[in-house]
Amino acid sequence: MTNAQSKVMKQMPRDAWTNYYHGRGVDYKKGDLVINDAHAWLVDDEGTIYDPSPLLPEWKIFEPTLHYHKAPNSEKLCEEAHERHISRQQFFKKVGWYKDYYNSPEQRECYANAIEYQKHHPHLHLVIGSQGFCAKGGNNIFWEFG
Repeated sequence: MTNAQSKVMKQMPRDAWTNYYHGRGVDYKKGDLVINDAHAWLVDDEGTIYDPSPLLPEWKIFEPTLHYHKAPNSEKLCEEAHERHISRQQFFKKVGWYKDYYNSPEQRECYANAIEYQKHHPHLHLVIGSQGFCAKGGNNIFWEFG
């Protein structure tokens, strides 16, 4: 274990550290991403990031700085995310279930959270890619998604 790894170990949630130690999450994935291992957020024309998804509970104690990296196939993933969201909403409507992702965003529902937020803020653009965090006082990024 290097000194850098020992510092990371003290800063990260246990599961994140295990993944990091085994080389997962050390860097964002190069090339195209798949929708099941990616994160969705919004940006305005100046590049300001709007991420309506709540932090995972295990991240909160680290007072993280979030990092984002747009996937090369973001546009294709955005189309897929919209199609999946519409399909899910139609299904939920048929079974009489409604979830307000705009007023009550959920963890691990970044696509629904971002798409519903965009409906209320149409000047924002959906982006899909990698997301990670750096713990307060640390300088190593753990890439949780993508």
